[in-house]
Amino acid sequence: MQQFAEGTTLWREGKYFDAGTLFKAAIAADPGFAMAHASLGNAYYSFIYNQPVDGQKEYETALSLAARTTNRERMIIQTNYALNRDHVDEADQLFRQYLGRYPDDASMRVNYANLLRRHNHQPEAIEQYSQAIRVMPDSAHAYIGIATAYKTTGNYPKALEAYAKAFEIDPHSLTAGNVNREYGFTLVANGQDEKAEQVFSSLLAKPETRENGLRSLAFLDLYHGRYASAHARVQQSLAILGPQGLPLSRARMHLLLAIVAEGRGDAAEQRRQLDAAVAGLPDIQEKVVYGAILGDACARAGSVDQAQKTLLMIAPLADPHSSEQVGYVDLLKGDIALATGQRDTAIELFKQAIKENSTGISVEALARAYQQSGDIDAATDAYASMFRSPDLSLSGVPQQRWVEARYTLATDYAARGDQQKERETLETLLNLWKDADPDLPPLKKAKSEYAKLQ
Repeated sequence: MQQFAEGTTLWREGKYFDAGTLFKAAIAADPGFAMAHASLGNAYYSFIYNQPVDGQKEYETALSLAARTTNRERMIIQTNYALNRDHVDEADQLFRQYLGRYPDDASMRVNYANLLRRHNHQPEAIEQYSQAIRVMPDSAHAYIGIATAYKTTGNYPKALEAYAKAFEIDPHSLTAGNVNREYGFTLVANGQDEKAEQVFSSLLAKPETRENGLRSLAFLDLYHGRYASAHARVQQSLAILGPQGLPLSRARMHLLLAIVAEGRGDAAEQRRQLDAAVAGLPDIQEKVVYGAILGDACARAGSVDQAQKTLLMIAPLADPHSSEQVGYVDLLKGDIALATGQRDTAIELFKQAIKENSTGISVEALARAYQQSGDIDAATDAYASMFRSPDLSLSGVPQQRWVEARYTLATDYAARGDQQKERETLETLLNLWKDADPDLPPLKKAKSEYAKLQ
C-alpha cells in the first residue's frame, strides 16, 4: 500500500518512471493488488510508456480481481480503462455515473476533463478542470490541462497564464513529460520565440532532460527553416537514446530525420531514414497510430508498397471503438488512394478521417487531395482553413508540409487572380523563414514566386 500510494503521488508530480517502478514493486509484493495493476496499466497506456498491449493486460488483470476491490475502486478501474482505450461514449457515460456519486474526486474529474479536451469539447473541459481546482487548489496537473485547452482554441495568453500558475504550484512540472515542449510552442504561437528557445535550452544542462531539450529545439529549428541545425540536434538525440533506447523513441527520431531530408530535397536520405523507422515497427506496441503516421510518410515519399504493407499490419489491430485509431487508418487508406490516382476516394477517406479524429496531418492531406484533383477553389478553402485553425502547425507535425501548403496556397490565390492574398501568404512564409537555410528548395520557390510580384 505504501509503494502504491507513493507511486500515485509521484505520477501526479510528473515523475513517471519512478512511479511505474513503485507500481511494479507493489504488484510484486501483492500480485492480487487490483488498483496497483490498474495504475500500472494507466502508465503503460500513457504517452510516456506507449505500451498499450501491456496496459490492456494490466487492466484486464485488475478487472479480474473484483473480489479484491470496493465498488468505488471497480468503477475507477472500468472508467479509466475506457478512457485509455479512447472508447469515448463509454468513458463519458462512466465518468458521469462516477462523478454523480463522488463529485469531490478531483483526480477523476481531471481525467474526465482530459477526455473532453482531447475530443474538442474545450469549454466543457475547462469547466471540469475548474471544478477540480475548487476541490484541489494545488493541482498543477489541472492548470496544465486548462492551459492545453486554451492553447487548442488559440487563446495563447490565457494558456500562458494557466501554465504560469501550474509552474508556481509545482516548478518540477515544467520539465515533466512533454509539458516543456507544449509550453514552449505556446510561447512560439504567442510570438515569444526567444523565450521558447530559452525554455528548451534549459533542458540541455541535465543528462536526464537533454534528449528532450534537443528534440524540442529541433522542432523549433524546423519551424523556422533551420534544417541543418535540426539535423544535427536530432542526430545528437538519437545518439543519447542509443541502440537500447525505447523502440518508439528511436523510430520517431528516424522519421524526424526523414522529414528533415524531405525538406532539404534529399530523397535518398529520406528513403534511408524511412526504412530505418519501418524496421523498428515490429517492436513497437503502439502500432496503429504510429504505423499510420509512418505509412503516411512512406506514401508521400513514393514508397506505396511499404505504405500498403503497413496498412495490412495495422488495420486488423485497430480498435473499432477508438475514433483515434479508426481515423488514422482512414488517413493511411486515403494516402494510398491518392498515391495510386484514386483522388475522389482519397478525398472521402480524408474527410472521414477528419470527422473521426481531426489532426494537422489529416487536414493538410485533404487540402493536398483537392489540389491534385484540380479543384482549386476547394483546395484554397482547405489550405486557408489550416492557417485559421490554431495549434496545427507547431511541434510534432511535419513542418515542411506547412511551408509547402503556404506556397501552394499562394499559387492558388494567383490562379484566382488575387494578388493581394498571394502576396500576404508569401510574406508570412518568408518572414517565418527569414533565418532559414538559404539552399532549401521550398524557400527558393517561395522567393522566386514573390520576386514575380515585385
